[in-house]
Amino acid sequence: MLYVIVSMLFFFLQNAVNKAFGNHYRADTRLLMLYQLPVHLTMLACLLLMGARLNLPVGGWLLAIGYGMIFLSTITLMTKSLSVGPIGQTTLIVNLSLLLSLIAGVAFFGERMTVCRWLGIPCILLTLILSALGGGDDKKKSGRWLALVLVTMLGDGSLSLVQKTFVTLYPEAEVSAFILASVLAGTAISGAIVLQSACVGKLALPQEKLRFFLYAVLVGAGTVFGTLYSMKALTVLDGVVVFPVRQGGLIVLITIYGILRYKDKFDLRIGAMLASGLLGIVLLNL
Repeated sequence: MLYVIVSMLFFFLQNAVNKAFGNHYRADTRLLMLYQLPVHLTMLACLLLMGARLNLPVGGWLLAIGYGMIFLSTITLMTKSLSVGPIGQTTLIVNLSLLLSLIAGVAFFGERMTVCRWLGIPCILLTLILSALGGGDDKKKSGRWLALVLVTMLGDGSLSLVQKTFVTLYPEAEVSAFILASVLAGTAISGAIVLQSACVGKLALPQEKLRFFLYAVLVGAGTVFGTLYSMKALTVLDGVVVFPVRQGGLIVLITIYGILRYKDKFDLRIGAMLASGLLGIVLLNL
């Protein structure tokens, strides 16, 4: 259980720092690519220091490159979502991508639907409906946030699908090699975009450069070590324990953080969203 808690804390760090970045800097695409370059370089350094080596079949390389592209897009969208919306609700909805992973598992990987999983689906749908009914005073900003976070959820679900495909097709391959290859792909893409922006004179380093790069290093480390300890947890505990505790605990922790740090509102609708979302996450893992 210690691995689960450590993993949850690292993912909390990732989300909290991305929220701080979104609040402090403008979330335009060029700046976000500049941000993602040191994030990926930090991930790359951590993986190499942990001994990860590139040893993949050709098909594994293709899946890893695709994963790297989706991850870069998803984490960029996540930062954009956090810049315009509440951190707790954003994290909650993104984690509902479990539903997409479940649908793909049943359709393509022979997984079974259980009574608990059937009961979890309406809980997830209720959470999404309640999120669409919110809005507050700024309807335009709320609509933009909802669109961003739903696309981010699709990206997060796609990441799970690629992971399942890799593990199913190449059960003997090293997961660390897959992650290393995907990080290399993300580094190359973000680096190419940054270089192109610099060549056309549309790239400017932000003020408070130390803060900018510190955020990037913290997010990169949080992502790598959160993933590492989550994988370690799965070697000693069943997924039906790891995923509900890690994701449910993370959502509760971030919701409390959002209320205390950013004065995010908490009313009956948001409470119902949180309850139905957490219940859905637990049921989908049973």
